[in-house]
Amino acid sequence: MRHLLIAFLTLAFLFTACSNDSSISSSDDKTVNYLDVLDTMGVATVFDIPCTYTANEKEHKLKIIHDAKTLDACVAEENNYTWKTISVADEDLDYWYEFWGDTLLLYRFYPEEYDSSSSPKWEDRSYGLMFVGGKSGQLEGTWDYIGCEYTSYSHETNCYGPLDDHTATSLKISGNTATIIKKRYYEKYLDEINAAGYVNVLMLSLYNALAEVYGRYVSIGDYWELYVGGVAETLEDISRYQVKMIDSTENSKTFSIGDKTYTFKVIKAEQSLSKYNNIFMDLNVEVSDGTTTCVGYYKTQYIEKSQCSAEGYNNSFKEIGYDSKGDSIHYAYEHLDQNMREFNDCLDKIAAKTYHPDYDLKDSEK
Repeated sequence: MRHLLIAFLTLAFLFTACSNDSSISSSDDKTVNYLDVLDTMGVATVFDIPCTYTANEKEHKLKIIHDAKTLDACVAEENNYTWKTISVADEDLDYWYEFWGDTLLLYRFYPEEYDSSSSPKWEDRSYGLMFVGGKSGQLEGTWDYIGCEYTSYSHETNCYGPLDDHTATSLKISGNTATIIKKRYYEKYLDEINAAGYVNVLMLSLYNALAEVYGRYVSIGDYWELYVGGVAETLEDISRYQVKMIDSTENSKTFSIGDKTYTFKVIKAEQSLSKYNNIFMDLNVEVSDGTTTCVGYYKTQYIEKSQCSAEGYNNSFKEIGYDSKGDSIHYAYEHLDQNMREFNDCLDKIAAKTYHPDYDLKDSEK
């Protein structure tokens, strides 16, 4: 499924939670914390995802069924690849639900994981995503996800940065319809990228790729959306790998590791928000040790008819949707052009490799 890394993609939750920050128990506190963050985000681009739903109040089951969408895509059928206009729907979403006062909890489950001799049971529920905004005991209304999750088997509530991905998500239920509302604070995201600096954002993982004996994989497309806040991690890497900064500009950094000097440059960094709430990226960077220059590029865009082939499909973000009969459709509508394998092979050849991951640097300095 989507964005191999972005991992953008790809737990099958309605929303993806980020790393655990804290645990809190008061629903009032959760609401205030969420709204405080929301008030700082500015103007949002709103994406409405139309659905229908069914609810079984006795069994506390909620099924959300995506409406079909029409798009031009490269469709894979066995070994054939055909450019088509398709009508396709995302998979259904099945939840247990319960109310805690004015808080709605949704626990995702997967009916296909059960055979004819068993069925999903209420006591099997595990992670409940928490929503506020509606009325206690009534599914109808607008429910806002607040970035908190209740774990039924440990009886713990953990809360996460509710807008770390710059998207606020709501569920509106009315009559027999359900609408998933995604509010993307794209301008706020761009502001944070600009404040952090493109060089700092794209250098994540670069130091350990150049310094560690075994190296680490770098993908300049991985962290673009997710890890603006992770820029601080590069400061830890500078200390761990004894990196010495020599020069720094808006678009480049020159530094040394051991007896080798490197220059990292951002040649191009452009992005845009697609009509399906994905970020298209066009990135180009260089890393040089003065003798060899490693060039990395990563570009996403809508797939074109001329790219609908075995090679083009395999270099795209693959999707699985369902037609009106419930049969699966394998397709791609976004293409990826990147050279991360070659880029990492080149980095490995010029790496200083001065640091062993199992070696305690602090002990060596005593």
